[in-house]
Amino acid sequence: MRFKLNLFSIILFLMIACKTPKPIISQPNNENETNNSLESEESYSEVTSILKMEPETKWVAISEKIKFKIEPKFIYIESFQDKLAFAKIQDKKNLKDGYIDQEGNFRILTNYDYPNFSFNFGLAKVVKNNKKGFIDKKGKIIIPIQFEDAGDFLDPITWYKENGKYGFIDTTGKKIIAAKYDYVENFSGELALVSQNNKYGFIDKNGNIKIKLEYEKVNSFNEGVASVKQNGKYFYITESGRTSLKGKFDLAGNFFGGLARVKKDGKFGYINKKGNWVLSPILDEVFHDAYNFKEERAVFIKDGKYGYLDLNGKEIITANFDFADSFNNGLAVVEINQKVGYINRFGEFVIKPQFENGESLSEGMIIVKKNGFFGVIKLEDFASEVKLK
Repeated sequence: MRFKLNLFSIILFLMIACKTPKPIISQPNNENETNNSLESEESYSEVTSILKMEPETKWVAISEKIKFKIEPKFIYIESFQDKLAFAKIQDKKNLKDGYIDQEGNFRILTNYDYPNFSFNFGLAKVVKNNKKGFIDKKGKIIIPIQFEDAGDFLDPITWYKENGKYGFIDTTGKKIIAAKYDYVENFSGELALVSQNNKYGFIDKNGNIKIKLEYEKVNSFNEGVASVKQNGKYFYITESGRTSLKGKFDLAGNFFGGLARVKKDGKFGYINKKGNWVLSPILDEVFHDAYNFKEERAVFIKDGKYGYLDLNGKEIITANFDFADSFNNGLAVVEINQKVGYINRFGEFVIKPQFENGESLSEGMIIVKKNGFFGVIKLEDFASEVKLK
């Protein structure tokens, strides 16, 4: 996704729904709440926090001069996945699109409708005449273009839509779970969220119901737990359906890095997987606009500016950016004065703001827009990772 517009819309959604963003081609909107009667609150299954220590290394700039791995000449490039990225270029009078390698050479030329999708498990979703199918890394159609909709293969199983209902297929296109659900999400671990007649629950990869479809709405599992809603309050369950920690909340998001953002008594804070407050609820002027922790940092907004909190709730990177993204592999995209650059986890610029647009780091590559065109820079060409004292 492009940084300025689409990602900003996604973050606004996160602030409202405390939920991980959907793929570009997504199923009907689901804020995932539930009416749950799995276990009494007296029965708890403890889940240990998986919080990581502060990083022992950081990225530092080795050169201020940017060397492009692929010169800015494309009108569009998606992130690299499986060493390929979807791209478009104006070739003389013709628009040329397909998948390029990390040298900028087209390996697959396509003639499908937009959007195109990244490769996962050797397959990429393609669209033609409003139908979806999948191609391999040679451009060959592996799963016929036949579905009303389909997910990405983030797992060897993904969902498909047929005759208005959802089911699941494997990487050969075999329908392993019939299309009979009104709504589904991709598998997270061994379970997938499914819905029939406005009731939600979870199935396993054989199609067996593991948590009954009897809830109003639920969150997909992440890091072994899912938030559910009962009688107007949220709490968490494990994959066995047991209540995983004490406490009920006004809102409860997914766990990321062992922390979840929750709202209690009108204020926001963060809990660990034991249900203990890591950052107690404080003034919602700060935490209403704070996002999930990624790599021990959480973006927050203060007086219209973006900054970062550490795991102690300290403003470790001052809120002076016009926009900021979550960290990914030690780097974060930030914007100042309509220019995009990259910082490390301590707020130091690894790439000074100089681009019109930018993507997060993926497979060692960063896609940026300069002078109206997209190109690619290789992280190791301008930065190195050093150990902290």
